[in-house]
Amino acid sequence: MRIAAGKQDKLDLGNIDLQRDWGWAEDYVVGMYLMLQQEQSDDYKGRDGGEL
Repeated sequence: MRIAAGKQDKLDLGNIDLQRDWGWAEDYVVGMYLMLQQEQSDDYKGRDGGEL
C-alpha cells in the first residue's frame, strides 16, 4: 500500500536466511501429549522430520 501510494520505494523483506519449521499443528499436539505421558520430566525437542 505504501509503495502504491508513493510513500515508499522499496520492500524490506528482513532476514530471508532464517529457517522456519512449517510443521503440521496436529503433529505438535501429539508430541506434547506424548511428552506429558512420560513418568519423569525431561527436556524434549520436537520436529517434523524434515531437513534442516
